[in-house]
Amino acid sequence: MSYCTNCGGQLAPGARFCTSCGTPQQAPAQQAQAQQPQPKAQQATHENPHQGLAPAPRVTSGAFASVPVSDYVRDGLSVFLLLISMFMVWTYGTTAAGSVAATRIDVILITLVSMFSIAIPYLWRSGVFGHAWDYRKTQLARFAANAPYFVLVLVYLVLELINKSGLGPAMAFGLAGAILAAQPRRAELGSAAADATTDKRWGIALLGFAVVVGVLSVVQFIERMTLMPSVEWASTLATVLLAAANVALLVWTANGASRGHNLRRLIGIGVGVAGTGMALLALIPAVTVTSLNFQAFSPELSIFFWMAFGALAASPSVARICTHAEAGDANGALARTRVLTTLAIIVLALLVVVSALVLISYATYAGYGVAANAVPWVVVIFLAVVGAAGGFVAKSALKQHTRQSYLVTAGYAAVLFILGLVIVIMAATAHMAWNGTPGLLIAFALPVALVLSMFGSTSQREAFRTAGNAVQGGFTFENPAPVWSQPESTTPDVAFQPSDAFQPAPVVHGASGSEPEMQGGGTAVQVDEALARILAESADPEAPPARLYEIAAQFPQARALIAGNPAAYPALLTWLAEQQDPEIDAALAQRRE
Repeated sequence: MSYCTNCGGQLAPGARFCTSCGTPQQAPAQQAQAQQPQPKAQQATHENPHQGLAPAPRVTSGAFASVPVSDYVRDGLSVFLLLISMFMVWTYGTTAAGSVAATRIDVILITLVSMFSIAIPYLWRSGVFGHAWDYRKTQLARFAANAPYFVLVLVYLVLELINKSGLGPAMAFGLAGAILAAQPRRAELGSAAADATTDKRWGIALLGFAVVVGVLSVVQFIERMTLMPSVEWASTLATVLLAAANVALLVWTANGASRGHNLRRLIGIGVGVAGTGMALLALIPAVTVTSLNFQAFSPELSIFFWMAFGALAASPSVARICTHAEAGDANGALARTRVLTTLAIIVLALLVVVSALVLISYATYAGYGVAANAVPWVVVIFLAVVGAAGGFVAKSALKQHTRQSYLVTAGYAAVLFILGLVIVIMAATAHMAWNGTPGLLIAFALPVALVLSMFGSTSQREAFRTAGNAVQGGFTFENPAPVWSQPESTTPDVAFQPSDAFQPAPVVHGASGSEPEMQGGGTAVQVDEALARILAESADPEAPPARLYEIAAQFPQARALIAGNPAAYPALLTWLAEQQDPEIDAALAQRRE
C-alpha cells in the first residue's frame, strides 16, 4: 500500500497524483529506484566530503507539476470565448441592434459562474478545499458551475421557437466556452477504468447534442411551413437539404466518436475549428456570405452550433473512449484523407443540387415578371461539378500508398481553394446567400484539412518521403530494377513450352530480305527468330522480373505468355489485368487455378 508524500493519504494502485491534495506521485518502480542507494563515482576524501559523489537526481515537485500544457490552453480558450461573448448580441428581440449580452443580468451571472469554474482545479491543487476534496469532486463542481449556462441556453432556444425574434452570436461563442469550462481536463482524470463512466457520459453528451440540433431543425422546418406556406417549393427544398446535410454531418460524426472511432472525433474537432473561423468572419458587418444567428423559421446550413460541437468532440474524455484504430495502420493518414475527400465530394454535390433548385425557382419567378440573373448560379454548378470530378480522381489515387497519391491530393486541395474562393467572391457580390457557407468550407476548411491529414505530423511527412512511386501499385515505364537483356546469339537456358491455350504459331520464314507479315483471323503468324526468342523468354520461369517488365512494355504479343509465367511479379500482373485483353485474362484465370 502506498501513501501520499505530501498529506499522507492512501493512494490507489497506480495513481499518478493524490486524490486528496493533488500532489503528483511517483510510480512504484520509480519509488523503489529512488530508495536504492546511489552509486558513488569515487570515494569522498577527508578534505572534501562531497567530492566524487554522484549528483542528486532532480525531482519535479509541486501541485501543478502534472498539469499538461493542453489543459492551460483549454482554460485560456474557454475564458476567451466566454469573455468575447459578453460584447455580442444575445437576442435581437424587437430592435435591429439587439440586446448585447453584457446588458442582460441573467447572462452576466451565468457567464461569471462559468469563468469561476475554471479556477476550481487550481484552488484544489493549492489546498484551499482541504484534504477531503478529491479530483471527482472537482469534476462535479466544474459541471455544476456550468449547468446554469446550459439551462439558460435551452430556455432561450425554446423561447425563440415561440417568439421568433432571433438569437445572436453571443450564445454560440458562450456555449462553446461553457462546454470547454465544464469538461474535465487531462490532469483531472483518473485511470481509464476508474473514470469509464465519466468518459461514457461525455460521449453520450456529444451524441445527444447532435440529436438536439436535429430536433431543432425539424421544428424550424415546421415553423417555416407554417409561417410561409406559399414559398416556392424549390427554395424550400434547397433550405431543407442544407439543414438535413448539417444534421447528418453532426449525427454521423457524433455517433462514430461515441462508439470509439477516433477519425470521427477528429472530424468533429475540425467542424468546431471551421465553425470558429467562419463565426469570426460573420462578426464583420461587410461579410455577408455566412450568418451566425439562430432563427425559428430558418432551417439552413447553420454554423450556430458548430463551435459547441467541436468543443464536445475535443473533450479529453471523448478522446479516451476512442480506440485509435487507425493508429497502427501504415496508411492511416491516407485513410483520413479519403474520408475528407469524400466529404468534399458530398459538399460539392450538395452545392450543385441547391444551385439547380435555385435556378428552378428563378424560372418560376420569371412567370410573374421577375427577372433574375442565372449566370452566377450556372457558373457555380460548373465549378462544383469540376471539383467533384477532381475528388473522384484524388480518391482513386489514394487507394495506394505512393508519392503520386500524396501529390495528386495536394493538388486537389489547391484546386478546392481556388474553386471555393471564386464561389465565395460570387456569393458576396451576387447576393448568393445559399452558397456562402459551403463556399467557405470548400475554400478554406477542406483544403487545410486535406493538407494536414497528409503532412500535419512528422510521421506523416516521413511516410511521404519513404513512399514508393506508382510502380509499386501498377505498371509504369520506370524500370523496377536494372534491365537485364539476353544476347541475341544465345538461346534460353530453359526450353519454351507454352500451354495449349497460348501456344505461339510456328515460325515461317518469308522471302530473303522481306519483312515478316502479321496475319490475323486464325492464320499462322509469321515471326522471325528474334521474336521467337522473345516469346521463349516470356514463358521462361527463370527469367528475371526486370526482363519480363521490359518485354511487356515493348512486345504486346508476348503479354499473354508473361501473364502465365510464374516469375511475373504481382505489380506487373496487376497492370496486365488492366489491359482488358481476353487472352491475358484467360492466362490470369488459368494461373489462379
